[in-house]
Amino acid sequence: MKKIIATAIFSLSTIIVSQIHGADFGTWTNWNIDYAANDKTELALGMEYRTTENASETDRWAFNGGITYTPLQYLSLEGVYEFHHRNRSGKWKNRHRYNLSAIGSLKLGRWSLSLRERFQHTIESKDSELRLRSRLQAKYKATDKISPYASIEMYNSLHLNEKFDITRMRYRAGFDFKITDNLSTDIYYLFNAENGADKNIAGLDVAFHF
Repeated sequence: MKKIIATAIFSLSTIIVSQIHGADFGTWTNWNIDYAANDKTELALGMEYRTTENASETDRWAFNGGITYTPLQYLSLEGVYEFHHRNRSGKWKNRHRYNLSAIGSLKLGRWSLSLRERFQHTIESKDSELRLRSRLQAKYKATDKISPYASIEMYNSLHLNEKFDITRMRYRAGFDFKITDNLSTDIYYLFNAENGADKNIAGLDVAFHF
């Protein structure tokens, strides 16, 4: 099983590297504060900054808040609201988004596998976008502080006229680094495959835990 998982991660990394050329480059930076209300409930607040056009322009600012409830060791439920302030060809627009997620996880020694199904609704002025996001992830606990991972995510449209079409694919590889008990980072590379909008993304997440 471990060899199968390792082979899958290597294959995914190969796919990612092969897609680097010919696409735009951007950066994503997240700052998050997590608060464990009790053993099963966690509250979170966050802010995100994204760039585009080879990291030369601001793509968007985002602010979010959410709650995660873990009724079972292998199952978590999550609800998040986000506000986006986006730059579209020099014009700034606002949009609202909420998502509802269910995450199932399985541990195999130092390996952990997870499947996340997320319903996402985005509202911008009079426009509305409905998506189902399915993400499969494998993570390996190399040390007590470092955990490399790889994931693949598929976006499906929930609009009737689009017939559950795949609108986007995301391939991601990185590692979680635990700096202290209250501070951790996630450093990653992500390839966003989308018609007319392929993008290479270098990302950094910083999380404070309380």
